[in-house]
Amino acid sequence: MPTQPTVLQQLALRFGRRGLKLIVLGAGFLAYGGDVTFGPHVERFSRPGPSPLDWADSRGWGVVFLLGGLTALIVGLQRRAAPDWIGFAALIGPALIWCLLYTMSFIVWLGTAGDYGEPGRWVPALIWFALATSIRVDAGWDDPTDPMVRA
Repeated sequence: MPTQPTVLQQLALRFGRRGLKLIVLGAGFLAYGGDVTFGPHVERFSRPGPSPLDWADSRGWGVVFLLGGLTALIVGLQRRAAPDWIGFAALIGPALIWCLLYTMSFIVWLGTAGDYGEPGRWVPALIWFALATSIRVDAGWDDPTDPMVRA
């Protein structure tokens, strides 16, 4: 008696594993971008008060995450119609920008003897770098359930 495929297996057949990755990460980037743009303002890269890093704490960076997440989500949902490299590029961009901004905050903290920047920002820099690397690796993997290859 054949077993019924699970919901996850059905989704993998419909969108492919890479498409599912784009859909899940795209939704996550949309949520994160919405929080950065519309949520309470948080100083991620500088301390409260005037700082040369104030531009990095702009709510406008949330729009980058919103656009990247929306692009990835649309591409993931449309995998049968188009290649997915655009969706992966849209996810890598914001992750690398955040990695660079966190790294810059840590370097500024070192360079100004703690007057500006933040001391612990090397940790989120590594996390965002790991996420960007994971996305890049996934973008290069073949998808055995790839709907673009099926006849």
